Amino acid sequence: MKLLALTIIGVSLPLLLKSFALEAKNENLESVQTLLRNYKQGENPEIVEDALKIALGMRAGNTNIQSEKHLTNAKLDAFAAILSFTIKHRVDRSKLTKHSMNVAPPLGAGVVMSGMSPEAIKDDKLRAEYVAAIEANNKARAISEKAEVLHLAYEDTFRLLKTHIRINYQPNEQLFIATRLRAMQINNSEIEKLFIK
Repeated sequence: MKLLALTIIGVSLPLLLKSFALEAKNENLESVQTLLRNYKQGENPEIVEDALKIALGMRAGNTNIQSEKHLTNAKLDAFAAILSFTIKHRVDRSKLTKHSMNVAPPLGAGVVMSGMSPEAIKDDKLRAEYVAAIEANNKARAISEKAEVLHLAYEDTFRLLKTHIRINYQPNEQLFIATRLRAMQINNSEIEKLFIK
């Protein structure tokens, strides 16, 4: 079922957003949103794992939410905020610079082994070339590791959100869910994938 038909129905988005804000006030959701808001590009993306732990730990007994339905909606919002974050910050892994465990020293450096200390290279020019290659490799590795963490976080969050929707919402609540997800800047193609069985 295409969500395009759902968007044709006249729904007052400001009223829905206001009701979302009223019912979703709880410390756990606010903690998730604060963690994600304070992330700066290039930082350690494991912050997403912390946000997921908070979202998974949301229970009726440890929040100030009045009902199970409000808790269900707050968890939906928390998962949606995390999914939106991972979509915004993920990197196309196929375009990343390749890296290796050890960098091979340049030719002409004498007896060489991958991963050897730059100080073992006597020629200043070759040593500088080797140090630059090591630094470039380390940078590529760090970017690749961060991209992998965000990719895995996206997959985990998508799976958790899809499961949360399937277990806690009826099929006739798709418009309600889709509107909430759009409010979190999740695009229609991602929303449609969430409703595919």
